[in-house]
Amino acid sequence: MYPRSSPLADPAFRIRRARIAALSLHGKYDSNYLTTAAREAAFSKFLKEADPGGVLPEQERQRRAKSLQRAHLLRIADKSVRSRQQRAARRGQNGGVP
Repeated sequence: MYPRSSPLADPAFRIRRARIAALSLHGKYDSNYLTTAAREAAFSKFLKEADPGGVLPEQERQRRAKSLQRAHLLRIADKSVRSRQQRAARRGQNGGVP
C-alpha cells in the first residue's frame, strides 16, 4: 500500500484529510444536490421490488415503494439498537472495557 514513512500510511492522517475534504465539499454545495443520484438509485430498488412487472399505477407504485423503504430503514434501526445493547452488555461484563 503506502510506505510506512509516508503520512498516507497513518490512518489518523487519512481520516483528517477526508474530513477536511468532505467539509469543504459540503460547504460549497447543497447536501441534497450531492446525494440526489444516490438517493434516486436507492429508491429505484424499492420501486422495482414493489412492482417488478411495472403494472401498477404510478401513485400506488410510489406508495408501496415508500412503505418498503420505511420497513428497510426500521430494520436497520433495529439492528443498530441491538448492536448498542450488546456492546453495553459486553462493557458491563468486562468492567467498562468494550
